[in-house]
Order: sequence, then structure tokens, then C-alpha cells
Amino acid sequence: MRTKMSLAALALAASAACATPLTLTYSVSDLGGGVYRYEFTLTLDNNDGTWFPGQNFNWITFGDAQESTSPLASFVGELPAPVPFDDEGFSFSGGFHNGPTLLDFGTEFNFIGWVPTSIGETLEWAGTANVDLAEGELLWSNLIGNGVPADFVPAVRDGRGGGCVGDFNQDGGIDGADVEAFFLAWEDSEPAADVNQDGGVDGADVEFFFNAWESGDC
Repeated sequence: MRTKMSLAALALAASAACATPLTLTYSVSDLGGGVYRYEFTLTLDNNDGTWFPGQNFNWITFGDAQESTSPLASFVGELPAPVPFDDEGFSFSGGFHNGPTLLDFGTEFNFIGWVPTSIGETLEWAGTANVDLAEGELLWSNLIGNGVPADFVPAVRDGRGGGCVGDFNQDGGIDGADVEAFFLAWEDSEPAADVNQDGGVDGADVEFFFNAWESGDC
């Protein structure tokens, strides 16, 4: 009972803010039969300049929905969950925040979670669900941490993996709107613009994107 009460108190103490030095990206692969595989990458890119050494991130809820059913309610995570969440595995949050969750109880319930040590460090996990969520439909939060927690922040759909590079905006067609969407992401060095998966956003991604776009391929 003490543990449940402590978790509730921590959740209520989390500030409602969108600022976060982390960016969550995801790609979706159609496995057939109404099953989709999700690959998630949470990156410390310090996009808002707020990161500080020793900052920790815990109670990470993805597919988050405020007081309503999560769009990823059917999510089944692939084990093991990423370190340091591997001991507890995947769980599910319900109440104000609703969605699949990574929660590290830590040593003697200190709830430390993930503590990245340098900019560019990533946390990765995967799983399946029965829904294909487009850009803007997947939100995430982290409810525990010693900085300002992320609160219903939109994740970035990545055109790589099982997604279609040419259909960059994931609207089901390959047209001029994809060029505009790609260049907006590329100019801002967003992770989704790294379409050739070499770890950087540069001219090679432009060539890779246009090869896919011009051929009408994924």
C-alpha cells in the first residue's frame, strides 16, 4: 500500500509541461493480419537546452492518453525491456495518464530510471499492436524525474524501418506534400529526416529520400 501511495504522490507532483530534452521517434512495420510492429527510440538530443548531467527520466508512458483509453492499449512489448527497465518489464498506466509504460522501481524504491550521460544517448524498445498510428497520434510522457517532466509530448513518426520513405508524411500517397514535409524535418534536423539511418541528418538523406520519392517506392 505504501508503494502505491508513493507512486500516486509522485504522479500528482509531475509538472504539466511539454518542454523536454528528449525526442521520442517511432517506426511502424505492417506484419499482416492487422498486426503492426513498433520500434521506439528515445534520444537525449537536448533540443530545448534544458538537460543537465545527472538528470533522470522514469515512468515513461507512450501512446499516452489523458483520462481516456490509450491508442496503444493493445501493445505487447518485446522482452527484455531496455535497461534499467528490464527487471520490471513493460507495464500499463491508468488514470490521468493511460498507456504502455516503462517504470524502474530502482534500488529500495528510489525510482531512478534512465540517466543518460551524454547528448546523443538513446533508449530503444519494440513491441506489437493492432493499430497503425500516424504522425501526431502518439503522445508520450515521463512522470518521474529531477527535471521538468515531459507531459503528453507528440512523438515523431520515423519514415524508416517498416515505414515508407517516399510517403514521408504517412498519408498513404507519394506526392508533393511529402517533399514539403521532408524538407521541413530536414531543415530542423529532426530524427525522422535521417532516412538513410546513418545517424546524421545531411545531404545524403536528401538523395536517399528523392530516390525513393521519384521511384514511388518505400
